[in-house]
Amino acid sequence: MPDVLIHRCTLRVVRRGGWSWGPSPKKFVEEIVRTIPVLLAKKVHNLMDEAEDRELSAPVRIRVLIRLADLVSSMTSVSLASNSEQSVSTPLEMKVESAIRSAFSLRVRPPSPSPQEPGKFQSPDSDDSDVLARNPESAVAQLLASWHLQGQLESSLAEFSLDELLAWHDALRSATKAPFQDVRMPDSELVSDLREFVAEYLELPPPPDRATRLRRRILIATRACAKFNLPLTMPFVWEVLDSAIPVTAEEASSSAQTQAAELADDPIGTESGPANPPHAHSPTAIAQLATHGASTYPVTEWEVHVKCVLPFLLLGPLSRLGYFRVLAAVLEAAKVSEPLHPFAAALAYKVLDPPERGWRRSPSSIECAAAFAGELSEIPEEKIAAFSAWLAGHLGPLDRLLADSLIRGHAREDPILLLRSESVEFRDFFVFDTQGCFPIACSAELGPLVPILRRVAGSHVLVSNFAATPECLATLDNAGVRFVVGVPPTRSEAWNPVQFGLQHAGWTNHPEPCTVEIFSAAKRLSQAVSDSEKMVTELAFRRPGVIRPSSLELERSLTLAAANSLATIAWILWKSRGPTSAQFALERFGDLDARIQFDSKRVWVRLPLGRRHRELSENGFLNPIGNLAWLGGRRLEFSGD
Repeated sequence: MPDVLIHRCTLRVVRRGGWSWGPSPKKFVEEIVRTIPVLLAKKVHNLMDEAEDRELSAPVRIRVLIRLADLVSSMTSVSLASNSEQSVSTPLEMKVESAIRSAFSLRVRPPSPSPQEPGKFQSPDSDDSDVLARNPESAVAQLLASWHLQGQLESSLAEFSLDELLAWHDALRSATKAPFQDVRMPDSELVSDLREFVAEYLELPPPPDRATRLRRRILIATRACAKFNLPLTMPFVWEVLDSAIPVTAEEASSSAQTQAAELADDPIGTESGPANPPHAHSPTAIAQLATHGASTYPVTEWEVHVKCVLPFLLLGPLSRLGYFRVLAAVLEAAKVSEPLHPFAAALAYKVLDPPERGWRRSPSSIECAAAFAGELSEIPEEKIAAFSAWLAGHLGPLDRLLADSLIRGHAREDPILLLRSESVEFRDFFVFDTQGCFPIACSAELGPLVPILRRVAGSHVLVSNFAATPECLATLDNAGVRFVVGVPPTRSEAWNPVQFGLQHAGWTNHPEPCTVEIFSAAKRLSQAVSDSEKMVTELAFRRPGVIRPSSLELERSLTLAAANSLATIAWILWKSRGPTSAQFALERFGDLDARIQFDSKRVWVRLPLGRRHRELSENGFLNPIGNLAWLGGRRLEFSGD
């Protein structure tokens, strides 16, 4: 066991952010002086290799930023731990350990996992980029394996369209030809077991269509690889599957060739599209993006001041949902071999200043979007538009991830809102969770939203007046969706009035219209429509991520992602003060500036200290994020300035 001897330790405590020294400043300082050296010795002892002697003669400076409450609780925990063998992890200990690692360049032992505080956003033990960097397997394969472990593989694939199934199936088959794959055949016993496992599925009725056949092949392959602990991209697995369930010529063809034919008729795709042809073989999406991202930086260190830090604040809630893992799989299935800078810029524009005349962006917005994308110069609008066209038809998994997470967290007693909004380019239906004004889904047609409304069948569906056409209400009624509407029925409709005593609140197709629950839901219709229309106006209409897109799929998807992230921030910070919505975060953080510093390994987002910084930090929105492919492998970290 190594001995740690500290000859001299100078401690300086600087109070910032308005906290006081407490009722007994002298005692507080004495406690710090007594505790910190003990903590330093403990951490250096734990991190130092026992077989290695070191002597450090040069001064080593360690800087730790911590809140007063955490400092007090940490000192108490350290004092208790010093009298026992119990290991106590506190905020101060973790920050001191991180600082020592950086200052001493020590070989460290793996830290023990610390419990997560319930109700707060926490960084995962290993972020997505670290996992993907260690495992060269395709992002599609990793995501499918993850869904299988979570017990949601079948339900997730059930929502895939035929085009999405073709793309993901083709991505798995293409990944078997990647250079890193082990093409050696396993032992005969494993092959026999695998054939026997696949044969069990041959007893099922033959698939009625191409989508069912592709879905079944992906399911069988994923389950077989999980059972026998094999990579999903191992070639012989698909050879066994092909011999049992042969693919047709159409199913074996590359879905990317179809996309190439579609883009050949699109002037944006041909003039500004990705440099590599979509049918070309390339490495997996994460490897591509990391390589391309790293190669586009003319310099490795620079600094820029941005007037709005909101784009960076979107990342925490999205990362917690696993949004960027799904994004990596979507990009791989779409055969994207270009850097993700256009995607990042389009996401940033969703929360920056609205462009003049709908297309002229302000210099500050352009600068901020470029910094968010990790670039020194502006991301050309034509590249963003080409990227939008390239991803058309592939974004369903991202949108369903948001919808599924919101539906799982939806409270049955809260009504759902069906809204229809219209602008020059949009004429879409939106589904909102009225509690917090979270957009669940949007579509140009009502049909794709009916299954979502049926999934929340226990809640009453409020229908805005603009959406309440006879055709729309008839569709909802035929689907068994119970709704409340503010407009009177036509001659062909037989809706019941919603009344409570002498008060009239609307009409419904519910057989028992005079219950307290229905009346309460009807009373919320007007406010819910007002809040949701404001959100749609601000994020969908006034702030386009893509100027004049040839396809609106990416525009809709980014609107959902940005709105849900903002709504999450508002909900966590201010739900105890009253109703919240995405606009609250947009208004209250829209003028929060930041200093962005880039080096070869990190991107530092330095926010001014104050109440807003403290609220964001205390609720976990400033935790590090390491899964952003467009930053060329850099880790995004926040700090005060």
